[in-house]
Amino acid sequence: MKSLPLAEIRSVVVIRTDHVGDLVLSTPFLRALRQGLPQARITALLPPYTSQVLQGSPLVDEVLVHDRLARPVALEQVRASRPDLAISLAPRSRSYRLAWRTGARYRVGYVYAGRPLAKLACQAWLTHRMTVDLEHDLAAGRPIPHEIEQLQRLAGKMGLPCQEDGLELTIPQEDLDFGRHLVEGWGSQKAALHLSGGWVTEGWRIRNLVRLVEGLLWSTNGGGVLITYGPAEEAMATRLAEGLATAGLLGPGFRTSEPGSEPTPCEPLPIRLAGGLTFKQWAAALAACSCVVSPDTGAVHVAAAMGRPVVAVYQASSRRLCSQQWAPWQVPHRMVTKGHPVPTMSAILQGVEELLLGS
Repeated sequence: MKSLPLAEIRSVVVIRTDHVGDLVLSTPFLRALRQGLPQARITALLPPYTSQVLQGSPLVDEVLVHDRLARPVALEQVRASRPDLAISLAPRSRSYRLAWRTGARYRVGYVYAGRPLAKLACQAWLTHRMTVDLEHDLAAGRPIPHEIEQLQRLAGKMGLPCQEDGLELTIPQEDLDFGRHLVEGWGSQKAALHLSGGWVTEGWRIRNLVRLVEGLLWSTNGGGVLITYGPAEEAMATRLAEGLATAGLLGPGFRTSEPGSEPTPCEPLPIRLAGGLTFKQWAAALAACSCVVSPDTGAVHVAAAMGRPVVAVYQASSRRLCSQQWAPWQVPHRMVTKGHPVPTMSAILQGVEELLLGS
């Protein structure tokens, strides 16, 4: 990569157009950018669904929301500011083009060697490029660098310092209090289970998730299970709530003093579904638990950023790559390959129990 005149840079726009987890994993790069360019104003240009991640963060001076389905007001604002440097942190043609459209004189990014169309877009729209050959490493059986390590390599080629690689999220105290309130009165050991469409594959059904919740309750010694979900999982959460209620795990509790006697009300089990949360509330909710169970989603990386142990569940078809490039970063964790519900559930619960013993 050609050298950049870092001392001349006064305005930077950082573009990340993919997912929440990818943006969380970009925070060490943003820290290097802040340290390497203390004189520059740093703007993050993000899609609507990730814009809350960096709100209030000292790593950037401004967060602008770019909705590609609406009028590009944020992009027009960036262009009017005449940035010196645009950085595409998503290896996508759309992101490269967006960097070019900012009007920045210097445009930096990286591209995967096995994506010929993206390589052409990268060459056309970026002035400074780094190539990552993951496919060749996979074929040769070599270890795959983590996403953070790839971005640290990019920072190094740009001439930025790369001493610190910890994840960083800024969560206000009121949100942390909200997260603790969700599990108030529960036991000392609590598990969070994040829902995603990845759960209902490989022969899994809602009834298997009901059994998993019950198993997590046992693994936490009755401490509690907090189930989080986003807008796309509303229907799944409703079905899970119905299944938990049918199994007697959710709703008002009842017990009998002796066989055949009338059931009397008792305290409900510590199981709660939490949806409709802001990003900061969600991060705080995960932080309020002792460990987090999730498929390969942003929850893995948000939990890691909040310092929580993670059981990450990967699809068999993508485990080899994803369990290396997007593994939980710098926290105790267990990685499980998703398959038939019985052995997979057993591996998940074993992982939770091992992590709780170490906490």
